[in-house]
Amino acid sequence: MEGISGGGLGDCANILRFPWWVVAIRDTLQGKGVLDNMKAQIRAEIFNALDDSDEPKPELSNENLIINDLIREYLAFNDYKYSLSVFEPESGQPKEAVSREFLARKLNFVEDDRSRSVYDIFAQPWLSLILLDVVFARQALTTPLL
Repeated sequence: MEGISGGGLGDCANILRFPWWVVAIRDTLQGKGVLDNMKAQIRAEIFNALDDSDEPKPELSNENLIINDLIREYLAFNDYKYSLSVFEPESGQPKEAVSREFLARKLNFVEDDRSRSVYDIFAQPWLSLILLDVVFARQALTTPLL
């Protein structure tokens, strides 16, 4: 599909190399916003087929388990389904994600209006909130008090 996944000037060459219906299907799938998802799903399935599941994954430290769960929460929050489908088996992370409450307790976080509910428009994954805290802390350190 590499030859038909382009755009712009390459479309003229595609019309000459591929039947009209292949180009039409590509354009339709792209217009519906499903072509990129299909490509990502194919890449994830290829990775799964190539991944040697018989090879044991190294045991993860508690810190890595927490970091991986922060990444998993971020990917899930942003609906990166196919990235998540590759990340989970590759990382060796347990199938079941830990709760936000567990992460909050381990990281010494306090739930507030920004993080309380994934259904709240102001909710954010913990990884985003950590980044915001780092940015605000750096600004506070570099901003003169007077």
